[in-house]
Amino acid sequence: PFYVGNVTYLIDLDMESSYILRAAHFHSPLLTAAIDGRRIGSIVIAPYEVQLPVSAGAHCLELTACGHRFKAFGPLHMADVDRHFVSPDGWRTSGDYWSPEYRFRPAGLLSRPRIWRLKD
Repeated sequence: PFYVGNVTYLIDLDMESSYILRAAHFHSPLLTAAIDGRRIGSIVIAPYEVQLPVSAGAHCLELTACGHRFKAFGPLHMADVDRHFVSPDGWRTSGDYWSPEYRFRPAGLLSRPRIWRLKD
């Protein structure tokens, strides 16, 4: 649960032409896409899409969710997990904002990415 590195998802695809990849649900500072080891784009802001320009045949799609330091250095005992900012107020040892349990946040891909074929 304290891992802060990158996670790469490998997805085997059998493609016929160019496609659009949409990964709308992820929790990571950056999501990168590569086809057969060649980086083709970054997914950071809406509409969370990247074009997959490949030739017909079998390919390996690599989606890398870049890690962040929250799980190692963030306020892991802050009871309010809905706070989207971190300030000195987040590190407490008592009171309503403190929890004795670790309060982790989700990381990586949170739902399956969607792939659409571009019309010829």
